Amino acid sequence: MSASAANYVQRVDAKWRLPVPLKFRSTFAPEFQMFLDHDNYLALVSLQRWQELVEYMDSQRKLNPDDDDLQDAVDRTYNFSEEVSVDGSGRFVIPSRLRPECDLQPETEAVFVGRADRVTLVSLASFEQAFEPKLRSEDARAAQKRLLRGV
Repeated sequence: MSASAANYVQRVDAKWRLPVPLKFRSTFAPEFQMFLDHDNYLALVSLQRWQELVEYMDSQRKLNPDDDDLQDAVDRTYNFSEEVSVDGSGRFVIPSRLRPECDLQPETEAVFVGRADRVTLVSLASFEQAFEPKLRSEDARAAQKRLLRGV
């Protein structure tokens, strides 16, 4: 799956709906999986990628039966996840049970942060506070230089 590495700003409406950016529609329409990630941001993945994550999590659970933190992480991922449908207008509704946990609110701006295998959905305020400074940091630039040196 290629979610693409791009950022798009969309407005959450009063009914908690958001349009899927056109760049991501082929990946996320007509359905996708949404789950709460380790930073309490919403992660969006294709159903195929979700199945791969489920298989991986289950294998890790079996390989590490005594790792309570890992078991809790798998449980958390399952319990804070939901399959989401995209309507004919290209919009989806943030599931009600995920709303209290995430940093989004109705009538605010949200950023779709594209990554290689998923899209993270965060408030514009969180993006400006957490994501953008990391992207612009000297440490990130130095690490990027090391990372891409061999390509």
